[in-house]
Amino acid sequence: CGHFGCGVKYRTRGTIKDCPGADPQKDAEVLHKAMKGLGTDEKAIVELLGNRSNKQRAPIVTAYKKTYGKDLIKELKSELNGPLEKLVVAMMMSPANYDAYLVKGAIQVGGKLQLLP
Repeated sequence: CGHFGCGVKYRTRGTIKDCPGADPQKDAEVLHKAMKGLGTDEKAIVELLGNRSNKQRAPIVTAYKKTYGKDLIKELKSELNGPLEKLVVAMMMSPANYDAYLVKGAIQVGGKLQLLP
């Protein structure tokens, strides 16, 4: 019929596979070290998060909060900027939470539904 919803099921799956032996606590420590002090070690952040599946990134957020008492996503947003910030924030959220984040941001832009810059 050429339209979505005509009985065709679409599946999506992440392209980043689980990293065997990943430890959320150690990962939280690596991220904290990358953001500590002057400057941010963007390479360390990308290297770590780019090698963790969405399922593995969620426990890192919890471990970071438990260890450092801070929200990892907020910390990443304050340390990064531009396209890298947007990518990392998207990677740290579940797909549903990221959709909600985009809708909330769009609503806050003058009440008009539009794409965030």
